[in-house]
Amino acid sequence: MLAHFHGLQYADVHKSIYQGLDVQNDIAEGRVMPGQFFILKFDFSTINRSPNIMEANQGLKKSLNFSFEEFYDTYATYLGRNVTDLYGNIDSEAPNLSLEKCTLLVQDAISQAQKQGNKQLASVQGVRIDCPLT
Repeated sequence: MLAHFHGLQYADVHKSIYQGLDVQNDIAEGRVMPGQFFILKFDFSTINRSPNIMEANQGLKKSLNFSFEEFYDTYATYLGRNVTDLYGNIDSEAPNLSLEKCTLLVQDAISQAQKQGNKQLASVQGVRIDCPLT
């Protein structure tokens, strides 16, 4: 639900998604604005829960890296980059660096959009993390 409301990729379809719901009134009256974030989703339910700390660590890294790949697959067009080039920003052994690079790419894309008058990205607020509790 978070991704569908806040996700940039759904900005144009919010009227049909929320039609008849109270939130549509809030949108119409300008109290909330959907579609203002790049959504980075982490799903830790897929990680192999190994008692071996090294295996568990590798499982966590693999899951985090998959999340970054999905993010770049979804937003490459908005970031103005080729998805293969974006994959180069994923550090398979240091996901914290991948997150930093991802955030910087988004900030750069927003900054460039504002300079170029791209209204679609100019109103984007940044990256929002979606991490469902399952």
